[in-house]
Amino acid sequence: NATQRTHLYNLLSNKVTTRKQEKISGVTALYNELHIPEICNAKIGYYIDLSLSALEKSELNVDCKAQFVNFAEMLMNRKK
Repeated sequence: NATQRTHLYNLLSNKVTTRKQEKISGVTALYNELHIPEICNAKIGYYIDLSLSALEKSELNVDCKAQFVNFAEMLMNRKK
């Protein structure tokens, strides 16, 4: 919304604060308020499922497929 957009612009253009931690906290709060983590995780899950489906249809041998599946699972479960 317009209020969130203005707040983000002010944070990023140094109109509100020049302290780095306050900017990070402010942007993170907006990020969470807009449910960005959930949206991103849903998209990640969608593309992982899509890639695993394509992998399953491929003619790679079982061992190669297993390596790709393990890699995909590792990516899905990684943290910062």
